[in-house]
Amino acid sequence: MINCLLIDDEKAAIEILKNYITKTPLLNCIGGATNAMDGLKILNENDVNLVFLDVRMPDMTGIDFIKLIPDTCKVILTTAHIEYALDGYDYGVVDYLLKPFSLARFAKAVQKAQSLLTMEGTKRKYSSVNDDHIFVKTQLKGKLIKIDYPDIDYIEAVKNYVAIHRGREKILVLITMKELEEILPKNRFIRVHKSFIVPVERIKSVEGAHLMLKNTTVEIPFGDSYKVGFYDAIRGRLL
Repeated sequence: MINCLLIDDEKAAIEILKNYITKTPLLNCIGGATNAMDGLKILNENDVNLVFLDVRMPDMTGIDFIKLIPDTCKVILTTAHIEYALDGYDYGVVDYLLKPFSLARFAKAVQKAQSLLTMEGTKRKYSSVNDDHIFVKTQLKGKLIKIDYPDIDYIEAVKNYVAIHRGREKILVLITMKELEEILPKNRFIRVHKSFIVPVERIKSVEGAHLMLKNTTVEIPFGDSYKVGFYDAIRGRLL
């Protein structure tokens, strides 16, 4: 559930948003405010994930409001003034809804916000504050496994799971390859196939359509669509 806050100096605009929210099971409306200061008070007193924010308001503009809130709180601008779109994107807004907007356009913006919140939530869930390991949940409730990056041989997609190969162990994690790729440090891991991510330090050689890794006899397929990104990543070390 995404907790959202509505801030607009027009009460009619807030009512339209509330109506759209009631038709969107994903959303939970925490409250509405007709000025930025009241909105800021609500935000500070509640767990708010998403703000639907007007730009032109008395006392404080929507852009000024964005500067005061944490990055973890996402913003969708709702305004009749298209000239503010670029300003909004400069501050990392999720989307820009130009009034009047339809329920379908509203739903599209919400989907974008959901994707961002899910991805960032996954990072917080699986990532450690350190840059040399991660903690992953196992299939046993309450059990976590610490995995040091240097111990990872390679990572493989297995149906709805990702298998982290560590020596003789194969640790299954309920996460997508894309999500894990975003979490892992890009200077240490590289995706070489739709189903494989490898540690850069483990690569022994590239042989046509395969990569050979240290400490394992497994041949890792090298997908054509990943070759450009791979060679870009090693460009500074390619002789």
